[in-house]
Amino acid sequence: MKRWFYIGICCLLFFSMSCGSFSTEKPQSDPQFDTEEYLPQFDMQNEFSTWNPLCETEEQIYAIFPALSPFIYYYDKAAQVSGILCGRPECIHQDLSCNAYTMGTGGICLYEDRLWFIENDAKTGEMGLYALNLDGTEREKIQTIEYTGGANTIIRLHRGYLYIGNIISAVSEGTPVYTFSVTRQKLAQEAGQPQVLYEKKSAATPNYRYILVGNSLFLYCQIDHEDGRRLELYQYNLQTGEGKVLYQGESASFWAYGMGYAEDKIYVFEGTDADMTATPEAYTSRLLRYDLNGKTMEAIQEQNHPFLYGQFEMGTNGVYSRLEYSQANGTLSLDLQDIFGEILREEEIPVANDMRIYRVWGCYGVTEKGALYWLEWDNLTGNSRIGTGLLWLPIRAEEDPQWLLELHM
Repeated sequence: MKRWFYIGICCLLFFSMSCGSFSTEKPQSDPQFDTEEYLPQFDMQNEFSTWNPLCETEEQIYAIFPALSPFIYYYDKAAQVSGILCGRPECIHQDLSCNAYTMGTGGICLYEDRLWFIENDAKTGEMGLYALNLDGTEREKIQTIEYTGGANTIIRLHRGYLYIGNIISAVSEGTPVYTFSVTRQKLAQEAGQPQVLYEKKSAATPNYRYILVGNSLFLYCQIDHEDGRRLELYQYNLQTGEGKVLYQGESASFWAYGMGYAEDKIYVFEGTDADMTATPEAYTSRLLRYDLNGKTMEAIQEQNHPFLYGQFEMGTNGVYSRLEYSQANGTLSLDLQDIFGEILREEEIPVANDMRIYRVWGCYGVTEKGALYWLEWDNLTGNSRIGTGLLWLPIRAEEDPQWLLELHM
């Protein structure tokens, strides 16, 4: 079975410790952002914070599937219909002239009632920031941005800025060098030198997550020291421009899993991926909690797992998804749990049936009502060869799982 989640971003490996730099530049303040309260028009939807593959409003869900399609899709909750998000009646949705076209680099963000994404300008070749109305009309290039490509790009739009987490690789004297950074650029301001909020160089591919909460950016990354793997938790104050390391300690993880925030506490999931030849008991996970007031880190939950493969995604309300695959049983186990490990909902899906063989999968996010999963399959019947879709799993056991949209290629 191939490595199963996050095509294009699952190549994350731990990295060796090197010098880092942190921004202390004081940004311009905006009075409307002088609050820690959640601002729906301007704040990041952290429940989909893995790499922003999905956004949600009360009426619709918007999603991308970069491995199979270069377009943004929608699902209308009331009408229960889905399709490509393009408001041009004459469009045949086949190339970059389509309003919904995006290669999905860095994901999509909901901001000021529009969808935002970064994309190459077909005329100039420059990278630009684009916005699209929620009905698929009026695609607009907002500005040219500084972005030279890289790996594991994750974008955020939050309180007047575009944030880009990115990894640039190079070879120096025959030795690979990776530069991981989180930068930001002011919205509606043409390309200039981005402000670097965090940067490290390493000899292996970095592994990180970051979220934005009120006027703080929280970053989790894994670092390899000579004496073992370490984790680092970092906070950047968006108003004062000051950054600081909150915690450094030993890490048990090979992957950066879910990251969440609730009541002045930061939650981070770490899970060890056992080797293919290892026994299932070798696979473990732990949920870490950092108290911003007490400045303490503790492991509040540790688990051994029956399956070799696992994935975790944190919601914004302390609920998380555990997605695992059993080679022995040939099933996907979809569990929703709270931070104390209590199982709220569990379902199993056969990986192979009479019509499909599921080959890759992942969790797109966890909301207050349930979780959204992306699954990709090979068709065993019909004309299309492969397909992908979005599966909704409610927390409430009395509500059935539901396929929200499907693509057939």
